[in-house]
Amino acid sequence: MVDPTWGNTTNGVDYFKTLDFDHFAFVIRGIDSQYPIPAGGYKFAGNESVKNVEVSLERTYKKTPVNISLKPLFNKKYTAGLSIEGVVIVENNNGEMFDEGILTASSQILTPKKPFHLIENIPPFGKKEVVLSFNKTPFLTNRTDNIKISLGSKEDDVKIKVSPIFLNYYLILGGVLIGIFTITSIIVAKKLRRLHLSRQRE
Repeated sequence: MVDPTWGNTTNGVDYFKTLDFDHFAFVIRGIDSQYPIPAGGYKFAGNESVKNVEVSLERTYKKTPVNISLKPLFNKKYTAGLSIEGVVIVENNNGEMFDEGILTASSQILTPKKPFHLIENIPPFGKKEVVLSFNKTPFLTNRTDNIKISLGSKEDDVKIKVSPIFLNYYLILGGVLIGIFTITSIIVAKKLRRLHLSRQRE
């Protein structure tokens, strides 16, 4: 029996093509096998033999086009000489299972550790995260580059900046602060130790 509200309650998910747990219904046996009457079973007097629902099979099946979106998540700046890593979110935006596809990443100055990623079995309106890692660049690299990501006919890119550590102001500032904190801690520790020794001598 086909639910007449099928198109409104499934959000376009095709339950006829792929078998999953949404196909199963758990029914508790009732007291009466004839009542209550199931949906669509009610008839007006005199129309008991009239068919309310007409079900037929399509001769041709219209395949839903693939609707995949890519969302790259990378930092804007990276330090030369260190590994570069980011995440790509692959989303399936239609009502059918996305079976499989090959995700690739390319760049002018970066070499991916794994050039191909097999993406498979994304459920309707589901998503997957793919981690992209690139090999270390030379320590003096100071360039802006575009990382191009593609999956089938879908493409996207993201711009990043790779610069040496001495041009990375945040790292320099962090190193200076850590150095000041370390030196201050050593000086304070030495003074406390001398004070403790002088009290013991007294």
